[in-house]
Amino acid sequence: DSFFRALIEQTHELVSVLDADGRYLYASPSHRVVLGYEPPSLLGQDAFALVHPEDRPDLLARFHQALARPGQTESREY
Repeated sequence: DSFFRALIEQTHELVSVLDADGRYLYASPSHRVVLGYEPPSLLGQDAFALVHPEDRPDLLARFHQALARPGQTESREY
């Protein structure tokens, strides 16, 4: 567990855990460097509010598809 925690906390990639409504349950420390947000300030916030409005519909559709297919992964950049 500590090995994976160290990986997540030291990466420059954004690592987030969202609830089924798209609200942050966890935001890695990289959110501070990459987006300028303190991770604790994001908890409970709508993660999709940070996405460009033109990208939001596609991302929301993919998020709901992912919820319907647990265990499958997909990668996209917005």
